[in-house]
Amino acid sequence: EFGFFFQDNLKLTPRLTLNLGVRYESFGAPRPREGTRDFNFVFGSGTSVEERIAAGKLVEGALYESDRNNVAPRAGFAFDLLGDGKNVLRGGYGLFFDRVFNNIWLDARINSVTLRTLRNVPGLPSQFAYTFPAAAGVKPVAPLTPGGTVLVDRALRTPYSQNWFAGF
Repeated sequence: EFGFFFQDNLKLTPRLTLNLGVRYESFGAPRPREGTRDFNFVFGSGTSVEERIAAGKLVEGALYESDRNNVAPRAGFAFDLLGDGKNVLRGGYGLFFDRVFNNIWLDARINSVTLRTLRNVPGLPSQFAYTFPAAAGVKPVAPLTPGGTVLVDRALRTPYSQNWFAGF
């Protein structure tokens, strides 16, 4: 993630000051790393939503592409109404970007569920052998079919808000 901005105040007259700026934000997109595997449901071909779902599949890799259109202008002004410095009209506007919440990619992790029980249940075979390191004691199990599937829009845009202010 990175961002940069340019901003300047321009005193056009003794009574009018403008504040102009622009900011750029790049939040990137999450990528699987260190052995993790992210799956996203991708629609298949078809003429209806039902056909596209039926032809869809889980695809491994990036859930969505980075949005590189995050240019955020800012503008403000201060105007001394009577020229005495006591009555000032101020205003401003800005566009503000925010990163995509982590629950987008955390929820997609349920697309490839694997069950590992780390406790011994009476009457069932032991699921865990006491070893060092402990991870070596977990017996491998087959992946389960997920109970639900998460779809992340591959053309996901960075969320933003617009803010304005006027005051006397």
